[in-house]
Amino acid sequence: MDSKRNAMIQISDLIVYICKKFFEIEGEYKKGYSSEIKQFYFECYKRIINRAHRSTLWELGPSTDKNVNHLLKVVSAMPSGQWRKKYET
Repeated sequence: MDSKRNAMIQISDLIVYICKKFFEIEGEYKKGYSSEIKQFYFECYKRIINRAHRSTLWELGPSTDKNVNHLLKVVSAMPSGQWRKKYET
C-alpha cells in the first residue's frame, strides 16, 4: 500500500509515531525534551488511548505456546501505572 495516497495509513503512521515518542519520554529512553514537548505528547497520547477500544494485547488461543503470551506481555510497551497524574497540570 502507498501511504502517500492512502490517508488511513498516514493517520495510523502518525498514531504509532506519537505513541512511540510518548513511550520514549515516559520510559526516559531519550532525555532532554522540554516540558512543552512532554505535555504535547501526553495530550496526544491521552486522546488516542481514550478512543482506543483496547489498551492491552489480546492473548493468543490455547493452541499457541503459553510462553508466547508471557513473552508478549513482558516486551510490550506500556506506560507506568500513574502516567496521567505525572503529566496533568
